[in-house]
Amino acid sequence: MCGLRHPGRADGWGPLAAEHVDRLIAMMHAEGDYMPETVEARGLIGPVHENVVPNIVDKLEVADVNQNAIHHFRLKAFEALARFEPKAAPAVPYLIRFIKNPPPVHSSVAIGDVIGALQALRAIGAEAAKDAIPAVRNLTDPKVVRHEVYAELRREAALTLDVLCGKTPASGSN
Repeated sequence: MCGLRHPGRADGWGPLAAEHVDRLIAMMHAEGDYMPETVEARGLIGPVHENVVPNIVDKLEVADVNQNAIHHFRLKAFEALARFEPKAAPAVPYLIRFIKNPPPVHSSVAIGDVIGALQALRAIGAEAAKDAIPAVRNLTDPKVVRHEVYAELRREAALTLDVLCGKTPASGSN
């Protein structure tokens, strides 16, 4: 089974799938909004070369303009970045901008997307994502994030803040 932990999934392929990364990146840029599986595959393969994270961020930046079908892509992209852990550090400035100004969509979708970004920041870890602390701290403030529907968002922000401030290890954050 080529070292697969789960048949039919790309977990553990890493260097074995490295030759396909460029094709997946091209597919992600061409069809990513409607095929979140392209970025999911990138996450499962791993950051096998240095242009992977910047390409994911580039697609997220462009995708923010087009709200059609972007929610599922964004969640898969945040999951991929979380899998890369500290190697996803180049994505931190985008993640900070995203949690400060999420796109104006239905509140439950926006909340889920911001939670995905917070989970990615937790996985990236305190050293690489420390610049996110002020933005994350803002999400824990009930004066800023008021409505009860946002209670889960405040909890996720508090967990992320604990990781980024070194109170909780990143490995136990997801």
